[in-house]
Amino acid sequence: MVRLVTAAVAGVACLLMASLLWRDVWAYHYLVQGNWLRDEAMKSQETLSSKEARLAYWQAIPSYRLATELGRQPVWGIPTQAATRIRVGCLRRGA
Repeated sequence: MVRLVTAAVAGVACLLMASLLWRDVWAYHYLVQGNWLRDEAMKSQETLSSKEARLAYWQAIPSYRLATELGRQPVWGIPTQAATRIRVGCLRRGA
């Protein structure tokens, strides 16, 4: 019985961690995609008119927006800004 409960708890923990990993992979994917589009716009800036170059830069914005939206999602109900302030295993100064 103890092994079954331990296996269930470990399985749930793995699923929770996999959900965070999946979210982070998608956020990073959109960040890389936005950077690639921006780099392509920078490369083509010399050959395009200023209006076309500006449009090429604007193509990167949706990817950056998706990366930002995914990165701002709460981590298990805790907002990401609050989650970054949680110290795990670190002593506070003066303690």
